[in-house]
Amino acid sequence: MKGFIKQAAAVGCFSAALFAVLGCQHYREVVDPCWPARYNGMARQSIRDMNGAQEDQGHKLDQTLWNHHFEAGTDILNAAGKDQLRYISRRQPHPDFQIWLQFPHDVAKDRDGLIAKRKESIRVFLTTQTMSNNGIAYQIGVHDHAVPTYPSEWTNAAYKKVGDDISKGVSITSQAPSGSSGARP
Repeated sequence: MKGFIKQAAAVGCFSAALFAVLGCQHYREVVDPCWPARYNGMARQSIRDMNGAQEDQGHKLDQTLWNHHFEAGTDILNAAGKDQLRYISRRQPHPDFQIWLQFPHDVAKDRDGLIAKRKESIRVFLTTQTMSNNGIAYQIGVHDHAVPTYPSEWTNAAYKKVGDDISKGVSITSQAPSGSSGARP
């Protein structure tokens, strides 16, 4: 223990002098001074990128005229197709001028000709039927995505179970939330 205080003071003074001469520059090369903010920002951006991709794909599907919006094998818009075009052209605060057309699987021959006719049919409708009167401003692309649908097996099973319960005279009860004792207040 002899001379411990002197040695500790000498090491402290030497460290302070070294720090005063070299400064923080070497310290910042060893550690990341923006440690939590930088990695939190990277994590936020990766989530935003993923959500942005999903939003873009959903918007693309929402801006699509599907094959069932036309009379089968023709370029004539049916009522659902006209409603879809009105919906697209009246979007607020302003319409998106990119419209998508599903690749025609309802014909076997001259698909390119049918695509051109359907594009022209869309432009004519938008020019004559919408208030903006600018069907030429719309860009129409073609994609081959599947029509977004939701499986209904669970809905059919639920209807069947409810129907069976009603015919048997079984009362319908709701289940207690998981993790509870099942007793209700």
